[in-house]
Amino acid sequence: HQFVRVDKDATYYVCFNYTDADTTTLVNLKRLGLNPRLRYTVTELWSSSAVDLKKPLVVPGKDVIVLKIEHPS
Repeated sequence: HQFVRVDKDATYYVCFNYTDADTTTLVNLKRLGLNPRLRYTVTELWSSSAVDLKKPLVVPGKDVIVLKIEHPS
């Protein structure tokens, strides 16, 4: 399950994995209403880790990822 919230300065993307096994997902910026040609600063909020959206994201089993995608100035 995926959820999106768009604020003035950032878009928040949440992906839940309800299964026991790890899963991978690709974030489609265009589908989120963002321009894929622009460069975004993306942070996974639980770990404060930088995220590269060009690579698949691993969502561990029975876990969630919460991304903050900062809009360019």
